[in-house]
Amino acid sequence: MNEREYTSQTLTGPVVRTDADVAAFAGRVYGWVAAGVVASAFTAYTVQHNPSFLASAQNHILLWLLLPFAPLLLLSIAGPRLSAPLTATLYLAFCAVEGVSLGVIVSYYADTAVALALVTTGGLFATMAVIGTVTKRDLTKMGTFLMVALFGIIIASFANLLFASSGLQWVITYAGIAIFLGFTAWDAQRVKTLAQSGNTGGNTAVMCATGLYLDILNLFLFLLRIFGDN
Repeated sequence: MNEREYTSQTLTGPVVRTDADVAAFAGRVYGWVAAGVVASAFTAYTVQHNPSFLASAQNHILLWLLLPFAPLLLLSIAGPRLSAPLTATLYLAFCAVEGVSLGVIVSYYADTAVALALVTTGGLFATMAVIGTVTKRDLTKMGTFLMVALFGIIIASFANLLFASSGLQWVITYAGIAIFLGFTAWDAQRVKTLAQSGNTGGNTAVMCATGLYLDILNLFLFLLRIFGDN
């Protein structure tokens, strides 16, 4: 599943000038990212260890793939204007429902492949998040390029449903990993930029966490294809 979340933000607070303030905001963002990952992992674990639920979810996998879009679209369209509790609830609901389809997907892979994908995702995400945070290079323009590339692999994925080319599938997989590594760095720098500008009010932390969660999710799914095939 390739999903992205972007929100326009307006200046809502005083300019943040200290490293401590930036670190505090980043801590809130990554705290929400961790909460989302835990919510997905808990749901996925529950699905996998409930044979009747797993069988039902497998039979209705299209529903569970599409259902997470409901809270995600609400966050995308109205997130900045919603109350903080409602935004947090929608975010956690999205992550939890996403866990159902994840539980189904990982059920088709060996435990070793899933573990390798998880560890590699964590390592790559942490590395790119640090790079995005500490780099002095402005990554703003990279966001536009990444979005174009993302739409490109989405179109290619739909086309490959018709052609069923294994070669194209691998191109999409490795391109997807590269794209979401880039998004991770871009999102991480955006967190720092928002904090430094003082734009940390309202639901900013949760909205930033949504983008970073999606980076983790898509990295994991693309890596799972590689380790699962091997």
